[in-house]
Amino acid sequence: MLGPGFARATVVDENATEQTEASSEMSGAVTMLASLMPSRLVWRRASTAIGIYASTALGVLGSLVAANILGPADFGRLALVIATTALFQLPRWLRVAKSAS
Repeated sequence: MLGPGFARATVVDENATEQTEASSEMSGAVTMLASLMPSRLVWRRASTAIGIYASTALGVLGSLVAANILGPADFGRLALVIATTALFQLPRWLRVAKSAS
């Protein structure tokens, strides 16, 4: 009569013991990872900054190449199309910024 309930309680206790042992083993790993965190954080931020600056540099370089290939009149048209597109996207950017705050 008490056998199945008692067996179930024993399984829960064994699982709790295993979880306690696993968490005590992992606590050392968490502190070790916490000490490595600043270098990972610096690496992520540095790689993000490098990516942003590289993207900007490639955009400027692409604009210079396009200006050289297209000439003044055609490059002016391209600049007008890009500026108009950015102007029409502005309300969408404002909605996203408003909903995020």
